[in-house]
Amino acid sequence: MKENPGALIVHRGSRTERLADALAQQLEVQRPANPLAAQTIVVAHPGLKRWLLGRFAQRGGPHGGHGIAANIEMILPWQWFERTARRALGDEALIGGAYRHELLRWRLLMALPALKAAEVSAYLAGDDVARRSFQLAEHLAGLYTQYLIYRPDWILAWEQSEPHGRDWQAALWRQVQAGIKRPHRAQRSAALLEALTANAQPADTPLHVFGVSHLPPDVLQALQATALHTPVHLYFPDPCREYWSDLRSRRFQLTQAGDPDALYYEIGHPLLVALGRIAQDFCITLDDCNAIEERDELDEAEPLPGATSLLAHLQSSIRCLQPELVGAALREQVEAGFNVADLLPALRSDASLRVHVCHTRLRELEVLKNALLRCLADDPDLQHRDIVVMAPDISAYAPYLAAVFGEPAQYRNDPLHVPWHLADVGLARAHPLMSAFAQVLDLAESRFTVSEVLDFLDVPAVARRFAIDPGGRDALERWLRRARVACGLDAKMKAEA
Repeated sequence: MKENPGALIVHRGSRTERLADALAQQLEVQRPANPLAAQTIVVAHPGLKRWLLGRFAQRGGPHGGHGIAANIEMILPWQWFERTARRALGDEALIGGAYRHELLRWRLLMALPALKAAEVSAYLAGDDVARRSFQLAEHLAGLYTQYLIYRPDWILAWEQSEPHGRDWQAALWRQVQAGIKRPHRAQRSAALLEALTANAQPADTPLHVFGVSHLPPDVLQALQATALHTPVHLYFPDPCREYWSDLRSRRFQLTQAGDPDALYYEIGHPLLVALGRIAQDFCITLDDCNAIEERDELDEAEPLPGATSLLAHLQSSIRCLQPELVGAALREQVEAGFNVADLLPALRSDASLRVHVCHTRLRELEVLKNALLRCLADDPDLQHRDIVVMAPDISAYAPYLAAVFGEPAQYRNDPLHVPWHLADVGLARAHPLMSAFAQVLDLAESRFTVSEVLDFLDVPAVARRFAIDPGGRDALERWLRRARVACGLDAKMKAEA
């Protein structure tokens, strides 16, 4: 490891577990002088925090056996940014303050009636003005919050009354900002960088940032300013060892067909170009940081000998930027005279990479459970804690998980039971009592159907409150069915309901 009293050191590697091991080694070597002081790690998201702690605990200790992951504080990038801003500036402008989403929406709601904009007036026209106004204020609060982070130049230009093509948004922002009368993130970022640059007192231990594939510009600039005096180790899960910042998709090449400056762009690997845009942008940003880069040696050894599975070939093709590695062995066998029909059965038995087409999310979970049970049956060494299921929006599956996998965090001596825990989902989406409370708020405008009432009784907390046991709940359902409770006797009555 290169010794540097203050530098930004980027560790690149396509295998997250090897990056975690490199981080663990750094933590062991650079322990704080105070044994009670916690070592701080900035992680990309809460799910990565849980996985990283488990990875540390499974590492072998100095005397054999498993290690212990203790006295390690893992925070998110915005939390580190908040602490740094409070310590350097002593205010809350850079962490939201009066410009937080939950406060900004109410100020926007009050400012909308005075806004002179044809687009907004047309959207708010109609009978349901109050609901539409709140929905628009909620949406605009999210937009302005993102503008403060990723488009601070727009915000500053609006405040100087410079035209930008979003005139009504600029006018609305000036009106809201004049009512708050406090500095915001875009105005205070420069002051934070100056304070961090002038602070010549290095920290006792290096700062470690793990698993990030993107960072807000001002957060990355704050890390660079911190690295002037304190080593900052950034562990970036780079999927490709080659330089792939100038790769572009086929669609981009077609749109730029008349531009001679775009002739040097290549597709490289179609899958990497299609799914790696965020990481690609982060690579371009890191290239401008003048950081010390260290690449995982195992990535440099690709393609590895002995890789036989389809997934291994696909991963190797991405690391090497050689899409032709996928199916290379099959093509060689076909060229050698083998019959394709004789080779396909062996390929179908390869379970390393499969695509299941399902018509609903519920069916996806049912297929997932069958696949997990098959993996557990085929591999006796596989443990439940070794299984991670990921999705772009895991909260969309939350309502169906209990129906397929049973109650969460329940362990039974049953080979058909798969214990599970849901991470990276807000409490309001995961907890049934919170969902029931949201339904109660909507109940006044609903038709108060039998199924909605019975759903409330299925919530354990509600059933306990009214002393309804399972037998009583079944009796209530039978009585309601026999009484033929309905919101209307015919179509006309239902339309009036």
